[in-house]
Amino acid sequence: MLKVALKYGLAAAASLSFAGAAAADGYEAAGSLKDTAPAPIAYEWNGLSVGAGIGVGRFDQDAHGKAWRKDRFDKYKKKCYQYGPCKWQHKYGFGTFNKLESSASDDDWNVFGTVQVGYDRLLGDRFLIGAFADFDFFKDSDLTFSSKKGFGSLNGKVEKDNLWTAGGRLGFLVTPRVLVYGLLGYSRMSLEGSLDAHFNGPGKDTNLPLKIDDNVDGWTVGAGVETKLDQRLSLKLEYRYSEFDGAAAKVTDADYDVWKYNKWKLVHSTKQGAKLDLDDTEVHSVRAVLSFKLGGHETAYQPLK
Repeated sequence: MLKVALKYGLAAAASLSFAGAAAADGYEAAGSLKDTAPAPIAYEWNGLSVGAGIGVGRFDQDAHGKAWRKDRFDKYKKKCYQYGPCKWQHKYGFGTFNKLESSASDDDWNVFGTVQVGYDRLLGDRFLIGAFADFDFFKDSDLTFSSKKGFGSLNGKVEKDNLWTAGGRLGFLVTPRVLVYGLLGYSRMSLEGSLDAHFNGPGKDTNLPLKIDDNVDGWTVGAGVETKLDQRLSLKLEYRYSEFDGAAAKVTDADYDVWKYNKWKLVHSTKQGAKLDLDDTEVHSVRAVLSFKLGGHETAYQPLK
């Protein structure tokens, strides 16, 4: 019995001696999972990234369209003098004026999709500076208006197709995986407007088509939070405010008819025009973007001080 105890005692002592030597050489002794510290994750913040997401935006815009037509009727009678040529003399005239106007405002929320590319760089272990460019494409962001009066009608439509923004951001790491940031950028929006006005006689009918196809300039400010889901994948939640210039277009036309009837000369002149005004556009948007960091030097985890 004493031999058995001595045998197991020597074996245990040898085992502890081997474990101590291994620890001295930098190796860990085998143990339970709960005694093993998890390896720190190297969250990647530096380098090029690509992303895609979805958002909702409210477009505050006012549109105003108008069209008008002036008709002038004059009657002349030829008078011949005894010692001179015959001349047309004005007998009487009258005019008519027709005008149509319509306005509309848009403040609805619309869904949009977005794609983004960016580049970031850490300054120290807390601050981040970066540049980005993104493209937003809209659905159902149209504004319509119309008016009808007598024999005249006016119909207008404004479409906001897409916008892009290029700018920079400055961020602060509150934890190794959570970044809060602000952004500032230059924006441009594709804006299309159309107006169709129609007046029935007297005389010839009037059709006045008018179109605006313009890229309006603007600026964007915003703020957001980016959270790492793993080493390279992150989720951004962001609010933006953008403001864009307005646009306007105008068309005018004139016509002139002359005919003779029973020794009378009848003159009918028309002047018509249309104008479309699109006020400055304000956009409030909230978006969620899933972003993937393509490369760069790994930013190893370090406790933030």
